[in-house]
Amino acid sequence: MFRKYLTYRHLLLCFLCLVCACNFVFSQEEKSDIQKDNFIEQRVEQISENADNADIDYSNLLEDLQYFAKNPINLNAAKIEDLQQLNLLTEVQILSLLKHIERTGKLVAIYELQAIDNFTLEDINRLKPFVYVANNLEAPRLSLRNLLDNGSAYLVTRISFTAEQQAGFKEVSDSILAVNPNAKYLGNRLGSFSRFRYTFGNNISIGITADKDPGEQFLKGAQRYGYDFYSAHLFLRNYKFVKALAIGDYQAQFGQGLTYWMGLGYGKTADPMLVKRSARGISASNSINENLFLRGIAGTIQFKNIFVTGFYSENKVDATPNALDTLDNTVESISSLQLSGLHRTAREIAGKNFLTQYTRGANVNYKTRVFSIGATAVQTAFDIDVNRNLALYNQYEFTGNNLINMGVDYNWVYRNFNLYGEVSRSNNGGMAQVHGAIISLDPRLFVSVLYRNYDLKYQNLNGNAVGENTRNNNEKGLFSGLVFKPYRFLSLAAYYDRFTFPYLKYQVNAPSYGNDYLLQVNYTPSKKTEMYARVRQRIKQRNNSLSQDIIKETVETVQTNYRFNIMHKLTSSIRLRSRIDITEFKLGNQVSRGFMIYQDINFNPNMGKFSFNFRYGIFNAEDFNSRIYAYENDVPYSFYIPAFFNKGTRNYVTLNYSITRNFEVWLRVAQTWYSNIPVISEGTLNEIATNHRTDIKLQARYKF
Repeated sequence: MFRKYLTYRHLLLCFLCLVCACNFVFSQEEKSDIQKDNFIEQRVEQISENADNADIDYSNLLEDLQYFAKNPINLNAAKIEDLQQLNLLTEVQILSLLKHIERTGKLVAIYELQAIDNFTLEDINRLKPFVYVANNLEAPRLSLRNLLDNGSAYLVTRISFTAEQQAGFKEVSDSILAVNPNAKYLGNRLGSFSRFRYTFGNNISIGITADKDPGEQFLKGAQRYGYDFYSAHLFLRNYKFVKALAIGDYQAQFGQGLTYWMGLGYGKTADPMLVKRSARGISASNSINENLFLRGIAGTIQFKNIFVTGFYSENKVDATPNALDTLDNTVESISSLQLSGLHRTAREIAGKNFLTQYTRGANVNYKTRVFSIGATAVQTAFDIDVNRNLALYNQYEFTGNNLINMGVDYNWVYRNFNLYGEVSRSNNGGMAQVHGAIISLDPRLFVSVLYRNYDLKYQNLNGNAVGENTRNNNEKGLFSGLVFKPYRFLSLAAYYDRFTFPYLKYQVNAPSYGNDYLLQVNYTPSKKTEMYARVRQRIKQRNNSLSQDIIKETVETVQTNYRFNIMHKLTSSIRLRSRIDITEFKLGNQVSRGFMIYQDINFNPNMGKFSFNFRYGIFNAEDFNSRIYAYENDVPYSFYIPAFFNKGTRNYVTLNYSITRNFEVWLRVAQTWYSNIPVISEGTLNEIATNHRTDIKLQARYKF
């Protein structure tokens, strides 16, 4: 089936032989916890696998995980919400842990968890890097001396650019610009990022972030005040009866994301238990995404078991205006919201901050250890009407200037059962609901089930519940998954999701259906080696683009992905990872295939000043449908998960050097070579008149 890829067989064999040899020689050497080295990047990769977007910013997710890695939780003093934020334990496991401590007293050692119901040794090893056990239960006091002595702060700055010249940065004559003002980028080719952040434990965060994308102006034109985007926040947590207070930029998440969820959330991943949302309520925003945040003030206060949250935001957002009113030269409505956050050309700048979005909301939640129920109400309003260019398939989408969403969510833990869900309504009468259960049938076997029913008329501009549609409407589905751990070194994860779309969709001229299933086997023969094999298939219907008929019939598209991944700790400083990805995409009788293989080498000595990440990869994908996404290690606070198609190689190296204890620098050079195309991004402002692209980043960070 993949004869055209046989030219890569020698590389494939070399990689597998190398890994197997390393495993045989070094499997009995020094003990180290591979979960600690790989968990953070695995979590980011899991949430990104369904995103299909290389430019999504994962700052909030990654910084939360890194925080717990550097500031582990004391299990003897942990609260339910702290353990929920880890996304490492189910509600059943959390409740079992708290009951055990209440019944027998504080833990003496972390391996005491083996005596608790629903915990396996694998769970404990995965948990170890992020928790510890101690008898000191005192929380840090918020005094001026403690803030100065025990707080931490850093200042980071970064520049980035593409070495090859892109068409948008070439000189264009005034006569051409007079006809087409969007014929070039108005700014220079440098991207720039700066951030200052101060934190005191998990209680206080103060941050200022500034960002400029390549092609955007700086200190001139539309950016007279320097950077294109600024963000700042002051966040206070767990001070007396104030559970959270945010001033500036923040995020808000409630329930299962059906009524309101600002930010990222796990969906269908290789860990089916993550299909349940763990809402964080109010939290600080550290993202440079210019859309996924609120700007204003928010707070949560606690009265015994009742938590009351209120929030207000007034934020300028990008939009595309409709035609001007000829009488007073004003814009009566906008046709769409612009989510790219890019302001490089005259057209993009014209839509910048064009619309003011007002968000007002409240959440009331009653919580006990085993039960919680909450109610959320959110109003989203605009100062200009949203008047979309409606077609038959999207005629039920939101229009106007006022949207209200109200919902009720619940969570109940009974013995080995965890039931949860949310029901929501928009002010046009549309309803949506999601209900799920996580069941521990055995410490080695967990089952997850989730049912969703999102009305065609339901409208939500800031929802993020589990589903195939980003707006959580026009969809019904049933998800079922399991995690089985028969042995310490072997685990199995699988899910099957069946969904239907009762009405038309974009590029689908009829009601349609789909299936999504995944099977992954993890094998950990030693503390130094971990590998997994995965198959995933997604079936959906869409219009037959190959048909010559005026009214196109719907046909099945079948996308099948295969992956083999192996990670091995060669020494205490060197880690290897090898991966093979194969994709097959079918549209009717047409088939396209993709293939990618890469080798990572990570060098990170415990006491050394120098470290690096290196990758060499080969890819061959026939078209965009058979593209392959690959997570890449980047400099801190930066993310890139590109899609690869065509034929070529992908290489990068990220170097890190600690000049002093508090000052370190990074250099990243990434290059893509294509062997089957002479020009990259032909016909766009990003066009490069050669077959390779080189991206360079230079970053420095000083810790106070």
